[in-house]
Amino acid sequence: WQHVSSKKLYGAEIGNNLLSVLLLLCRNIWIENKQEHESSESLLGQRIKDYIDNHYKDEIALKSITAALNMNHFYLAHVFKAYSGFSPKQYQTRRRIGEAQSLLLSTDLGVTEVANAVGYDNVNNFHRIFHNLVGIPPARYKKFWLTGQLKT
Repeated sequence: WQHVSSKKLYGAEIGNNLLSVLLLLCRNIWIENKQEHESSESLLGQRIKDYIDNHYKDEIALKSITAALNMNHFYLAHVFKAYSGFSPKQYQTRRRIGEAQSLLLSTDLGVTEVANAVGYDNVNNFHRIFHNLVGIPPARYKKFWLTGQLKT
């Protein structure tokens, strides 16, 4: 500090270099902490996804996820949205419909059986959600992919 405050030769240059070094050290510490934080949030996002994947057929309330993972529901929703791009409920719905698409094409199950297999008790609700996400009703989806004909 004496070199910076005095009028010694190269005092300002030494001060500038010391400040640059200090700023670089602070930056490196910040980057390391940010990566650690992002890494822990990524792991947490994966834990939430795993929980939903294991329970997607069940009626999952945010409370049940927060209880299972022991965390605040606002934080959980924030972390999962940042991780997946979807809210936990949206992800569960997409997971169910993805499984339904697979079952429709790989089994002889009817639409009602598929709806029940992926956790929907109400076939009309399943039909509406499937149509909204996929763009066509489940029966037409199956027929199109198995026969190549879109019309019923």
